[in-house]
Amino acid sequence: MTYNSNSLNSTLTSLMDETDYSFDDKLINYELRLTTVHLLRALKSIMSYNELSKLFNINISLLCRYIKGQVIPSLEVARNIINIAMQEKLFIKLLHKNYEESSSNSINPDIFYFISAYVAYLINFSSIDKIVCFFPKDAMFGYSLSLNIGKKLLFAYNERSLFPEKYYEHVYYIRSQIGYEDLKRSVAIPKNSIKNSDRLVIAGFYLENIEDYINLLILLKKVKLKVEVKYCIFISTISKKLYEIFTEKVKNIAEECTTILVSAL
Repeated sequence: MTYNSNSLNSTLTSLMDETDYSFDDKLINYELRLTTVHLLRALKSIMSYNELSKLFNINISLLCRYIKGQVIPSLEVARNIINIAMQEKLFIKLLHKNYEESSSNSINPDIFYFISAYVAYLINFSSIDKIVCFFPKDAMFGYSLSLNIGKKLLFAYNERSLFPEKYYEHVYYIRSQIGYEDLKRSVAIPKNSIKNSDRLVIAGFYLENIEDYINLLILLKKVKLKVEVKYCIFISTISKKLYEIFTEKVKNIAEECTTILVSAL
């Protein structure tokens, strides 16, 4: 099934409108304030202080203190900054910035911190046991998401040179773009890395080759009994049509799985 973006956004709204805090709520809200600092630092890479000041209606000297970590925004200010950033779709601009930096072998940690924290605030991961992602292409996103939600991270591999000493493997074939023969590929995870009744999340930064993720899903479902893949989460995709094809294929393999494209929220 696809995830309802209105539901996701209402989840964030209800979190940020909460006024009766338990101990855990206070911790979440403090983390929200810290996340806002990382968001501002990431935005500083694509906007000037003057632009940020006008956008958020915060004077430049205070913005500077936020970005330097000298002062942490109040909960009310943090909510306002995130709401405006989402409304202005600054998230997409940060993604484009990340692509540019990735191509030059440079990664802005504040972008990944905010993206993973944003996902963690939008989605309830309390019932999840492990995050699964491909190494090395999705490792940065998987690692930062794992830190944010406090769940174990499991790497999957496409390159045989990276396979662990003992592993579960699933072999599949993809259509060659230049010849008539299908190309043999495989996906592997370490043996004994998942157990019966584990609830998993497949996390990927950029959905491009859907066959790799589909066959990872197949592998996870057949390795152990009663394993549930609750979410397939991607930050962005090469095309909306490709994402729709992927969602349909996921539905045929794992009815319990919800596909989420964060950049479309």
